[in-house]
Amino acid sequence: MKRPAVSLAIRGIALIAFLSVLSIQVGCSGSPPDSDHDGVSDSSDNCPEVSNPQQADEDGNGVGDLCEPVACGDGVCDPAGGECNFDKYCLKDCTREKCLGAIGSGLCGDGACDPLNGECSNSNPCLDDCPSPDFCFSPTCGNFVCEPWENDPASTGFCPQDCICLVNHVQGDCEDNLSCVDTPGSICRPERFPQHSGTFEDFVNQLLEIPCACSRCGNGIFDKDQGEGCDPSAGVEDGVQACLKKEGSCVTDTCVCNTCGNGVVEPESGEECDTRLAFPLEQGTCSAGSVCLDQCLCSQCGNSLVDTGEQCDTGGMIAPSSECDLLGPNLICRGVECICSSCGNGQVDAGEGCDVNSFPETWTDPVCVELGFCPNDCTCDGGG
Repeated sequence: MKRPAVSLAIRGIALIAFLSVLSIQVGCSGSPPDSDHDGVSDSSDNCPEVSNPQQADEDGNGVGDLCEPVACGDGVCDPAGGECNFDKYCLKDCTREKCLGAIGSGLCGDGACDPLNGECSNSNPCLDDCPSPDFCFSPTCGNFVCEPWENDPASTGFCPQDCICLVNHVQGDCEDNLSCVDTPGSICRPERFPQHSGTFEDFVNQLLEIPCACSRCGNGIFDKDQGEGCDPSAGVEDGVQACLKKEGSCVTDTCVCNTCGNGVVEPESGEECDTRLAFPLEQGTCSAGSVCLDQCLCSQCGNSLVDTGEQCDTGGMIAPSSECDLLGPNLICRGVECICSSCGNGQVDAGEGCDVNSFPETWTDPVCVELGFCPNDCTCDGGG
């Protein structure tokens, strides 16, 4: 059977289509190369290996943003390069406006801690919105793993709890959790944390003076069989609930459950008495002539009698004492120590930077003034 004849018209259409395709192919082969197919020839493309039809070049150096290595601190916020990502946010270059396209209020006191608008800066933090460094950190800060986005001391994203041992390694101290592999179940952490700090910078500076050591406290497990009384890192239900049921409070630095004052004498916690049972002071669980102190320890100091080894005794209060008057001017009795001292007499004396019973305006130690706090020994190590 013969095939139907193809009309000349159809043959003509096919020939025209073929020639059109051929002309396109010839034309393409003669066009300048465009490796990334973004419509910009390689010779003109500022990022020839990555498609970037917009040719974005924020710093104007001739290299497209998508082809330029991301360098936090170069003055250019690079969202496409990841500088707005949670895991490597660049506080040095980026702002809320540059990352999110929205302008933050930037108002200190608006109730929102906004590190992207400088409210966590070392020089001028907004303590109304960011009362502690924890408000400035990512959710990973505090897990005792120094993450890459937490380890820059110059950044307000720096997490001292996790990274201070690494960036301030001292011979003999642990450096990171790998340093503690010989002590299974332990992590590397500061032995304690500052209790009084007015700024993030001050918090870090105080932390730099504290040794780092391997510890089970904070390892995410409540190690009751290892002597822990609690461990908040294990969660409230597993790590803290048992302490709360005993009417105790968890000391997070040491994972000790402080039950002093719950009305039960617990020798396993080092208690000799309990302050709830020791009222009046002459009675309770301590022997005659002794009183129960706030640490749930028995002592003769505080019984209002000047016993052997005591200079004075004012019943646990800082108060004037005739015994101290005999030892020198401006001396008072330190009630919980039963010694005579000028610290607590209401004025800043020689050798003191502040006084626990005076106004901050009279303090001479700049560290005390900055902290707004006077230690019990009336010195802040800043020079009086």
